Amino acid sequence: MGLRTHNPAGYFHMQSLWGSRFDFGHHTGPRVRHLIVGHDTLVVYATATISLGSLLPAFPLLLPLAPHLARSRLRGIVDLLTALVGVSLFYGAHLLTVSHRAL
Repeated sequence: MGLRTHNPAGYFHMQSLWGSRFDFGHHTGPRVRHLIVGHDTLVVYATATISLGSLLPAFPLLLPLAPHLARSRLRGIVDLLTALVGVSLFYGAHLLTVSHRAL
């Protein structure tokens, strides 16, 4: 983005145009507190879990799983990937058809 906008902080400039900004977690704290103390829909909790999981670096987290996947048969890997695709498809379809707010 920096090359495209000829600005080293081009990414942050584009964020500001979209109405998004980096606030050092000032908005995140109350939202996390609401998730722990308050009550919300299952989709919000699932989104929070997925967001936390995807913000963590996946490479070190998957290292303990790698030897098991390397020893497993192709059928087991296909079953695992099929299950993950199914969960992703269900979640995406739910967000498109049922959810009433952008997550």
